[in-house]
Amino acid sequence: SNNITFKKNLFLGDSFYFRLWNDTSLTIINNTFSEFSQPSCIICFSNETSNETSLDIDIRNNIFWNTLNTPDTTAAYVIYGNGDINIEYNNIQGGADAVYGVSLGTGNINEDPLFTDSENGDYTLQLGSPSIDAGDPESPLDSDGTRADMGAFEAVQELTVYSGDTDNNGVVNENDILPLGIYFHDIGVGYDSITYVWEPRTMFPFENIAATYADANGDGIVDEKDVIGIGVNWGNTHESGNTLLTINLNDLKTINEHKESFRQIYNSIKGESQSAIAMRALLSEILGDLVPIQFELSQNYPNPFNSGTTISFSLPEPTEVSLVIYNLLGQVISKPIEKVPYESGSYDFKIVDADMGSGLYFFQISAGSNQATRKMILLK
Repeated sequence: SNNITFKKNLFLGDSFYFRLWNDTSLTIINNTFSEFSQPSCIICFSNETSNETSLDIDIRNNIFWNTLNTPDTTAAYVIYGNGDINIEYNNIQGGADAVYGVSLGTGNINEDPLFTDSENGDYTLQLGSPSIDAGDPESPLDSDGTRADMGAFEAVQELTVYSGDTDNNGVVNENDILPLGIYFHDIGVGYDSITYVWEPRTMFPFENIAATYADANGDGIVDEKDVIGIGVNWGNTHESGNTLLTINLNDLKTINEHKESFRQIYNSIKGESQSAIAMRALLSEILGDLVPIQFELSQNYPNPFNSGTTISFSLPEPTEVSLVIYNLLGQVISKPIEKVPYESGSYDFKIVDADMGSGLYFFQISAGSNQATRKMILLK
């Protein structure tokens, strides 16, 4: 006949378990249970003594991990019994197989919670833990304003970021251009002030944690402006980096999925500094010939020509294209292409049996804000 709440406790080992009988109201919320090798169950309850008695048990936002260590795990349960019980938004090792007599409610998961260092008694959650922000959405928010975490300990929801080290491996180099393309236009919480100063700054993580480091200037969005942080801090190092966020250039699937972002970043890099040259070289290697990295109009071929020639041009982004041919006096001879929409890519346009006399002509391509002119010679 008790009304009890257990909240934010760490229960370790076999010296403790819940055993409940009639007329009990119990709330077990935001606790961590671990290192049990119990013979029967951690939470055992029964409602068989009288039809007039009741159990009201609410189990939510908890972590039950490393709790089924007996040789015969089928004989051990995290929760065992019968009666009215709500089991929602918990991380339960074994899932439904670890519960007997009642059904799991909504929001439960069965995933390694990624304790920071359980072997040495640290049961806090690493960033990236599936238990972070996975608690009951109706529970009070955590102290950082995010959805409740599972377990006894709120995850530390702040990251230390160095401007320009976008892959957080401890050094700023050309490889830091890669996270910008992968997380291009991801949005998170901006820093108090925009800066490229080389010093640690503490930031709340983006929804995708890795994108937090890519936001080199701290304005809350990953975009072309973050390239500046790489250039300004080129070659700088720090000791708190790790290689967990490094982008693998051999992961062609991921690289190809973001080629358009890499193309836009390439076009934003100007100048001939060491950093600009190195970043453009890496992006050129990534982009190859699949997506043009800049507008280009090639010389027609053959040139001089007789019956026909081919004009080739490359577009880095979708735009309307016009092709105009002029004579030596600057008069318009023809408009083979006039405001025709093209997707980004490389194109060949053939001029066959042109109704022009022998002589020198100019052809001009206009594509959005880009324009280029070349000479061609017709010999008949």
